[in-house]
Amino acid sequence: MKDFVVSLTAIPPRFDDLMPTLLSLREQRHVNIREIRLDLPRRYRRFAFDLATDLPDLPDWVSVRICETDYGPATKILPAAKDYAGEDVFLFYCDDDQQYEPELLYKLGTAAEAHPNDVISNMGYNLNERLANPCYDFPRSFQPRAKRRRKGWRYRLWRLRTGLRKKFAFVGTPGYIDVAEGFGGVLARPSFFTPDMYDIPEIIWTVDDPWLSGHFTKNGHGIWRPADTFRFAHNRGAEALADFVCQDHGRAEADTLCIEYFRDNYGIWGGDDPATRFNRDLTEPRRWNG
Repeated sequence: MKDFVVSLTAIPPRFDDLMPTLLSLREQRHVNIREIRLDLPRRYRRFAFDLATDLPDLPDWVSVRICETDYGPATKILPAAKDYAGEDVFLFYCDDDQQYEPELLYKLGTAAEAHPNDVISNMGYNLNERLANPCYDFPRSFQPRAKRRRKGWRYRLWRLRTGLRKKFAFVGTPGYIDVAEGFGGVLARPSFFTPDMYDIPEIIWTVDDPWLSGHFTKNGHGIWRPADTFRFAHNRGAEALADFVCQDHGRAEADTLCIEYFRDNYGIWGGDDPATRFNRDLTEPRRWNG
């Protein structure tokens, strides 16, 4: 199996709480990790930050990399993808407020070997499952689709037996999804990243999942989700972007703006079908299905 490069970013209010996440990444089994790196912008869009005094105190097995641009949450992977361009490695990116199971990288790497042209995502969703609008019920070119586990008594017994209390959209059948969610952990390759991914429009910089997933999709890479999500401990960090509002756009509105950006500019996610187009004020709150 190829070497892994593990990449994430963080914001100053969370610097003191990084070690549980970093330790869970260091303890990954059956894989060779070439680097665990924390990419930080020289100047944050949202926070005051002084390189001379505010860097986190971390062990020497974590590489702290300083980049010139704040890509928002996409800073977790864009600088690493640029540094490893042309190299034959797996790039794993994740959030800074999760603790990951010790065989997650091996699981995703195994799936990546079987799907060399695809991004592999531990968590994610299809737009029509998450968003309440008929425009997202479009034919998918990447097949087969991931299917949710039926929530009968066997599913509930499985949740009790595995200790899973929080309800996620567990996958009973592996397959393709529309959007990879970074908080669960995502595996890609350097060749999947293109220069236009670094030119993030205003407001859209606040939502990395649809931004990265849209580019992967328009570049011809499917997003594959293996069956059965690996468990991880979640501790919602300080100053979560889910609560952040940028120019009157909260998380849901920014997600919608990003999705429509790709539909309008690249024709993906049903955007090439006039029947799926719709006119509405994208600043209006959007209702989520789940």
